[in-house]
Amino acid sequence: MVNVKLLQEKRRSLHDFVQVGSSNSYLLVLSFAPLFALGIWKARQIALMQIGNLIVMLVLLAGALATWLYQRAERKLDQVDLNMREFQTLLLLFINRSIAFTKGIKFWFAPLLFFGISLAAYPALNRFWSPLWCIVALSLVFIFFEYSIWIMNDLRRVGELQRRKSEVERLLVEMNESK
Repeated sequence: MVNVKLLQEKRRSLHDFVQVGSSNSYLLVLSFAPLFALGIWKARQIALMQIGNLIVMLVLLAGALATWLYQRAERKLDQVDLNMREFQTLLLLFINRSIAFTKGIKFWFAPLLFFGISLAAYPALNRFWSPLWCIVALSLVFIFFEYSIWIMNDLRRVGELQRRKSEVERLLVEMNESK
């Protein structure tokens, strides 16, 4: 019974860790999506800026929706009628899904978001620089942007999820050995 309580505590800890990341995502969307909607309305004369702002707003909303749908999958762990093996399996599955979801952000979310930002920023940058320098500057910003996401998600967040996964796996091995 102690092992069940320990696993449930691990699950609660993991839930809190994932919930903080999701809450941050929602707050970003709630604060930035309206700003880009305003950008669509304000940039009426520059179609490229409007398209860029629209893409950013849609990507932010899609990211919030994906995060919300992903969070709903975790609710299966709240079922009280799961036996120990089912709970363990679902917990490890959830951790693996969390790792995959976090690693995937740099492939589907970040490039689309940056593409929209680039479209919106290009006309403003082009007033001061030649098109070649605009592309070079935006490319360098994109590299820095992806690097930052890699550091935040792949190294820090996935590293923490991997650590928690190994703790649960180690606990499961100990439980199986004590049988």
